[in-house]
Amino acid sequence: LRPGRHAHDERRVLEVGRLADLAVAEVAVDVLDVGVLKLPGQDLQVQQALESGEPRQGVGRGGQLLQGLPRGLHARVEALRHGVQRLRAAGVASPEWDARIMAAHLIHCGHMDIPLDQSPMPGFDVAFDALLRRREAREPLQYVLGSAWFGPLELKVGPGVFIPRPETEVMADWAVHHAPGPRMVDLCSGSGALALYFQHYVPQAEVRAVELSDAALEFTLSNTRGTRVEVVQADATDGHVLEDWNGTVDLVLTNPPYVPEDPNLQPEVYHDPLLAVFGGDDGMGVIGGL
Repeated sequence: LRPGRHAHDERRVLEVGRLADLAVAEVAVDVLDVGVLKLPGQDLQVQQALESGEPRQGVGRGGQLLQGLPRGLHARVEALRHGVQRLRAAGVASPEWDARIMAAHLIHCGHMDIPLDQSPMPGFDVAFDALLRRREAREPLQYVLGSAWFGPLELKVGPGVFIPRPETEVMADWAVHHAPGPRMVDLCSGSGALALYFQHYVPQAEVRAVELSDAALEFTLSNTRGTRVEVVQADATDGHVLEDWNGTVDLVLTNPPYVPEDPNLQPEVYHDPLLAVFGGDDGMGVIGGL
C-alpha cells in the first residue's frame, strides 16, 4: 500500500494494485475514513461514490453498511469506524491510527493485518470499548497499550513514567556513533530508553541509569532486567551521585525536564509525570542543577 494524497479533500489515498476481495477492501478503507480506494478500472466509480456520499454495493458511507458483506466483516468494521468517530469527537489528533493500533493490540496482529473478514473474537467489543474510553480521556496511546517503541526497543510504560519521544532517538543514535569510550551514564532515566539504546548498540558498554522517582523506577528496573544496565535510584543533581566513577565517564546522556510551566499544552502531556516534563518557569530548573 502506497500512501498518496486526494486532490479534493486531502484524505489519504490507498493505491492498490490487485485485491482478492474488492468489497472487503473498499469498506475497510472507507469506514475508517482514511481514504478512497484507487483500483485499475474502478477508481473513478469508487471515488465518485465516496465523495458524493451515495452508497453503492460494497461501499460503506455515512454510517451505512451495504448488503452483500459477511456478518463478521460488518461487526469488526463497524467497531473500527465507531472507534474512529469517538476518538475524533474527543479531539484525538490521529483517530484512524489510534483506533487501528488499539484493535491490532487486542487481536495480536499488525495494524495492517486486522482480519476484517473474520468475526470479532469473544470479548473484543468490551475490551475495545475500555481502550477507547481511556484514549477518549486523552490518556496517551502508549499508556493505553502499556508500551512504547524507542528505536528497535519496545519498552514498558505506564502512568508514573515519562513516555520516550521519537526525537530523543536522534540523540541516542548520535551517542552510539560518537561516544569516545564505553562508559556511559543516563541521568533522569525514566523508562531507561537512552541507557538501553546505547547498551543495545554498544554491547560491551558499562552503563548506569539514574532515576529518582519511585513510580518511574519500577519501569526502569523492569525494562533493564536481564541487561547489563545498572540502575541507581538517586537525585541526578546530587554531586555525590556515582562519585566512584568520577573522572572516568566517557559520555553523559540525559533527557531532563526542560519544558517551561504551561497550562495550555496538549492534554496528553499532563498525563506524563509533571516532574519529568516541566523544569520551572524557564524550563532550566533541573538542567542548572545537572
